[in-house]
Amino acid sequence: MADNYNAILADMVAVAREAGALTLEHFKRFRAALGAGKPQDFVDDALAAAPAADFIYLDWRIVTYSADAGFDIVAAFTRRASASMRGRCRPPMPKPRPSPSAS
Repeated sequence: MADNYNAILADMVAVAREAGALTLEHFKRFRAALGAGKPQDFVDDALAAAPAADFIYLDWRIVTYSADAGFDIVAAFTRRASASMRGRCRPPMPKPRPSPSAS
């Protein structure tokens, strides 16, 4: 039984290392784009790298550094995501309210 836990732990460590390396790579790309004064390039690259993503996590530091530079990165991701989803999903229509009965 202990061998199974060791294998699971080894898998968890490997996944955590991969996630950490990917996060570091994203931070490097973000810093480069921000340093060049082109934070929109980071948004475009991130969305191009994950076209089928249902969810994109923005680290608080990316949001904060973008805001400090005068760039609303949350709005930039939202605009692009909204434009790409146009026509593919629609909000539910409200149910019609019953008309008040005339007394």
